[in-house]
Amino acid sequence: MKVQEEFKYSTGVVGYPIAFVMLIWVIFWFEVRFNYSFNNYGVYPRTFEGLRGILFSPFIHSDIKHIVSNSVPLFVMLGSLYFFYHKM
Repeated sequence: MKVQEEFKYSTGVVGYPIAFVMLIWVIFWFEVRFNYSFNNYGVYPRTFEGLRGILFSPFIHSDIKHIVSNSVPLFVMLGSLYFFYHKM
């Protein structure tokens, strides 16, 4: 029977979620600061160009309420993934 070793806290549990949430905020700041719209990179059904939205749509937010309401759950979800699914 294999003895399960104790989980050792790593900076990835908080570091990676903070980095990803900050990336989303920096992209939103860029949109607001330079009056640029990334809406063209969203998901557009039945178009080949719309497939890029699968990768880029998590970075597109309409306003400050939208990005705030997505940031907290995203941080919790990513932190939980790094905490509970660490390498054994």
